[in-house]
Amino acid sequence: MIYIILLILSFTLTYFIKNYYIKNALLEEVNERSSHPVPTPHGIAITWFVGLIYLYVDNQIDINLFYALMVGVVISVVSFFDDIYGLSPKLRLLVQSGVAIFGEAKATLPFSVEDGIKLMLTKR
Repeated sequence: MIYIILLILSFTLTYFIKNYYIKNALLEEVNERSSHPVPTPHGIAITWFVGLIYLYVDNQIDINLFYALMVGVVISVVSFFDDIYGLSPKLRLLVQSGVAIFGEAKATLPFSVEDGIKLMLTKR
């Protein structure tokens, strides 16, 4: 039942954010780099993080997978600012590569962030 509620919440948030962006002319203009053939609201992909946060709070997701997916926030923020200000391709590549490396490492490490912090703080 909770998944149906989350699905409805996700669609509802997307609907209201999309309409707000359209009303306030916060649309991405279509150009040669665009992945969409029509003007699209900036930052609409942020809404899926609501479901991810719920899974974390309700302890239904492995902590390492949660952190690996949450680094996507960094890519979302960089992409959002790139849409508005036109960031350097080198900066975007650097950020996206770092996020990919961290996300992959976090998803495959056999210990949690808390374990890593404890390991760093222990005296040898």
